[in-house]
Amino acid sequence: DVLASQRLLSPVLTCGVVAPFEEDDFLERALLPPAFAESYQVEAAKYSPDNSHQHCLSTNGSEAWTLAHWLSDRRLATRLCYRRRIEEQLCDMVEWWTRLDPVSNFASPKQGTLLTALVRGGPVAMMPWDNDLELSLYSLGPNLVLSWCSEEKSWALRA
Repeated sequence: DVLASQRLLSPVLTCGVVAPFEEDDFLERALLPPAFAESYQVEAAKYSPDNSHQHCLSTNGSEAWTLAHWLSDRRLATRLCYRRRIEEQLCDMVEWWTRLDPVSNFASPKQGTLLTALVRGGPVAMMPWDNDLELSLYSLGPNLVLSWCSEEKSWALRA
Protein backbone atom coordinates (compact mmCIF):
# COMPACT_ATOMS: atom_id res chain seq x y z
CA ASP A 1 0.00 0.00 0.00
CA VAL A 2 2.79 2.40 0.86
CA LEU A 3 4.64 1.73 -2.41
CA ALA A 4 1.46 2.06 -4.43
CA SER A 5 0.63 5.27 -2.65
CA GLN A 6 4.09 6.68 -3.37
CA ARG A 7 4.05 5.71 -7.06
CA LEU A 8 0.51 6.82 -7.80
CA LEU A 9 0.74 9.89 -5.57
CA SER A 10 -2.78 9.26 -4.41
CA PRO A 11 -4.39 7.42 -1.52
CA VAL A 12 -4.85 3.69 -1.86
CA LEU A 13 -7.64 1.78 -0.12
CA THR A 14 -7.11 -1.90 0.48
CA CYS A 15 -10.75 -2.58 1.30
CA GLY A 16 -13.50 -2.19 -1.21
CA VAL A 17 -15.81 -0.37 1.18
CA VAL A 18 -17.41 2.99 0.83
CA ALA A 19 -16.07 4.46 4.08
CA PRO A 20 -12.91 3.30 5.86
CA PHE A 21 -13.39 1.75 9.29
CA GLU A 22 -12.01 3.46 12.35
CA GLU A 23 -9.38 1.25 13.90
CA ASP A 24 -9.73 0.53 17.62
CA ASP A 25 -6.64 1.14 19.70
CA PHE A 26 -5.35 -2.35 20.53
CA LEU A 27 -3.32 -1.02 23.47
CA GLU A 28 -6.46 -0.74 25.58
CA ARG A 29 -7.11 -4.48 25.16
CA ALA A 30 -3.55 -5.83 24.97
CA LEU A 31 -2.55 -8.58 27.42
CA LEU A 32 0.66 -10.13 28.68
CA PRO A 33 0.11 -13.86 28.16
CA PRO A 34 2.11 -16.05 30.58
CA ALA A 35 3.67 -18.11 27.76
CA PHE A 36 4.92 -14.94 26.04
CA ALA A 37 6.15 -13.51 29.36
CA GLU A 38 8.12 -16.67 30.18
CA SER A 39 9.53 -17.11 26.67
CA TYR A 40 10.78 -13.54 26.39
CA GLN A 41 11.39 -12.88 30.11
CA VAL A 42 8.88 -9.99 30.25
CA GLU A 43 7.62 -9.31 33.78
CA ALA A 44 5.57 -6.17 33.23
CA ALA A 45 4.00 -4.28 30.37
CA LYS A 46 2.28 -0.92 30.43
CA TYR A 47 0.36 -0.63 27.20
CA SER A 48 -1.52 2.53 28.16
CA PRO A 49 -2.21 4.53 31.34
CA ASP A 50 -5.23 2.32 32.05
CA ASN A 51 -3.84 -1.03 30.86
CA SER A 52 -0.84 -2.61 32.51
CA HIS A 53 -0.07 -6.23 33.32
CA GLN A 54 2.43 -8.05 35.49
CA HIS A 55 3.59 -11.65 35.35
CA CYS A 56 5.92 -13.07 37.98
CA LEU A 57 8.45 -15.19 36.13
CA SER A 58 9.15 -18.69 37.37
CA THR A 59 12.34 -19.35 39.29
CA ASN A 60 12.82 -22.78 37.68
CA GLY A 61 12.75 -24.45 41.07
CA SER A 62 15.30 -22.13 42.69
CA GLU A 63 14.62 -20.13 45.81
CA ALA A 64 13.84 -16.53 44.84
CA TRP A 65 16.67 -15.21 47.04
CA THR A 66 19.20 -17.63 45.53
CA LEU A 67 18.15 -16.68 42.01
CA ALA A 68 18.34 -12.97 42.85
CA HIS A 69 21.94 -13.35 44.04
CA TRP A 70 22.86 -15.48 41.04
CA LEU A 71 21.47 -12.84 38.67
CA SER A 72 23.00 -9.85 40.46
CA ASP A 73 26.41 -11.60 40.66
CA ARG A 74 26.29 -11.73 36.85
CA ARG A 75 25.27 -8.05 36.64
CA LEU A 76 21.78 -8.98 35.43
CA ALA A 77 18.52 -7.48 36.64
CA THR A 78 16.86 -9.37 39.47
CA ARG A 79 13.23 -10.32 39.01
CA LEU A 80 10.73 -7.48 39.32
CA CYS A 81 8.37 -9.51 41.52
CA TYR A 82 11.26 -10.40 43.85
CA ARG A 83 12.24 -6.71 44.17
CA ARG A 84 8.65 -5.66 44.84
CA ARG A 85 8.25 -8.34 47.52
CA ILE A 86 11.46 -7.23 49.27
CA GLU A 87 10.34 -3.59 49.06
CA GLU A 88 6.96 -4.47 50.62
CA GLN A 89 8.65 -6.43 53.41
CA LEU A 90 10.99 -3.53 54.17
CA CYS A 91 8.04 -1.11 54.34
CA ASP A 92 6.17 -3.54 56.63
CA MET A 93 9.21 -3.76 58.93
CA VAL A 94 9.58 0.03 59.13
CA GLU A 95 5.85 0.40 59.81
CA TRP A 96 6.04 -2.20 62.60
CA TRP A 97 9.10 -0.53 64.15
CA THR A 98 7.74 3.00 64.08
CA ARG A 99 4.34 1.85 65.36
CA LEU A 100 6.00 0.39 68.50
CA ASP A 101 6.97 3.91 69.57
CA PRO A 102 6.00 6.60 67.04
CA VAL A 103 7.82 9.33 68.96
CA SER A 104 11.17 7.60 69.56
CA ASN A 105 11.56 4.93 66.87
CA PHE A 106 12.70 5.66 63.33
CA ALA A 107 14.40 3.86 60.47
CA SER A 108 17.17 5.04 58.19
CA PRO A 109 18.22 3.53 54.87
CA LYS A 110 21.92 2.82 54.53
CA GLN A 111 24.53 1.82 51.94
CA GLY A 112 23.04 1.03 48.52
CA THR A 113 19.49 1.60 49.72
CA LEU A 114 20.38 5.13 50.81
CA LEU A 115 22.10 5.79 47.49
CA THR A 116 19.04 4.50 45.62
CA ALA A 117 16.76 6.75 47.69
CA LEU A 118 18.97 9.76 46.93
CA VAL A 119 19.19 8.96 43.20
CA ARG A 120 15.52 8.14 42.70
CA GLY A 121 14.22 10.62 45.26
CA GLY A 122 10.97 8.81 45.82
CA PRO A 123 9.39 5.87 47.58
CA VAL A 124 11.33 2.72 48.43
CA ALA A 125 12.55 1.14 45.23
CA MET A 126 15.42 -1.19 44.48
CA MET A 127 17.74 -0.73 41.55
CA PRO A 128 17.19 -3.57 39.05
CA TRP A 129 20.51 -5.21 39.90
CA ASP A 130 19.95 -5.10 43.69
CA ASN A 131 19.16 -8.24 45.65
CA ASP A 132 18.67 -6.67 49.07
CA LEU A 133 17.81 -3.50 50.97
CA GLU A 134 19.72 -2.17 53.96
CA LEU A 135 18.35 -0.12 56.81
CA SER A 136 18.99 0.58 60.47
CA LEU A 137 16.29 0.68 63.13
CA TYR A 138 16.95 3.40 65.69
CA SER A 139 15.30 4.49 68.90
CA LEU A 140 15.81 7.62 70.96
CA GLY A 141 14.61 5.69 74.00
CA PRO A 142 15.29 2.16 75.18
CA ASN A 143 15.51 -0.31 72.33
CA LEU A 144 12.67 -2.78 72.92
CA VAL A 145 14.25 -5.43 70.72
CA LEU A 146 17.49 -5.44 72.71
CA SER A 147 16.00 -4.74 76.14
CA TRP A 148 16.86 -8.25 77.27
CA CYS A 149 20.56 -7.24 77.28
CA SER A 150 20.14 -4.95 80.27
CA GLU A 151 18.54 -7.75 82.28
CA GLU A 152 21.40 -10.19 81.68
CA LYS A 153 24.50 -9.68 83.80
CA SER A 154 26.68 -12.33 82.25
CA TRP A 155 28.09 -11.94 78.73
CA ALA A 156 28.03 -15.72 78.39
CA LEU A 157 24.24 -15.69 78.83
CA ARG A 158 23.87 -12.96 76.20
CA ALA A 159 25.55 -15.02 73.44
